[in-house]
Amino acid sequence: MRREDGGIVLRLLLWAIVLVIVASAGLFIFVRTQDPLATGDAVVRGEKTGADPTSIRLAPGAKIYVATFIRNEGRMPVTLRGLADTTGDSTSALFIPTALALGDGVTPSPSAAAAFEPITIDQGEGVGVLITYAVNPDLDCSLFGADPGRPWPLHEVAIDASAYAMPFTQVVSASPAFVRVQGPTREICRAAVGRPAA
Repeated sequence: MRREDGGIVLRLLLWAIVLVIVASAGLFIFVRTQDPLATGDAVVRGEKTGADPTSIRLAPGAKIYVATFIRNEGRMPVTLRGLADTTGDSTSALFIPTALALGDGVTPSPSAAAAFEPITIDQGEGVGVLITYAVNPDLDCSLFGADPGRPWPLHEVAIDASAYAMPFTQVVSASPAFVRVQGPTREICRAAVGRPAA
């Protein structure tokens, strides 16, 4: 009888381990296939980008501040952990996100925002943030010609997040774009990224 009892206990233990593995795998797949984050309306302010706030341009030392809300439209709590590391991912983006702060979602100023700390957003909730964009140092100026090109939308930010302790990265795309940046010439691009003319 004791051997049979031991065999039953061992089988139950093995089944419990299998169920935990299957549940964990299912949760992992579920988390990895979700895009729960979305942005709200945005208020934008440029620094060294020209006098007209609706017509932002590429310039040396230029920054763009975007005050908006990040909402959780998924089915589970999501913890925002900061900006995802996208260093070197793009040579075509005029501006790239360089900082994330907690804010009221409507004031595009670093003085009105607090240092970022990881924050959990429940389903259907949101949090005000301030995203700082700076000139992309890896911008490929050969993409531009002697004449200004089409406006470039500034509409994406890659967020490092987690759900149920499982990390994921989501590129959150705003529609409409936060702002459209004037298309630069090749010389404007070179001046903005600090490369001398060839």
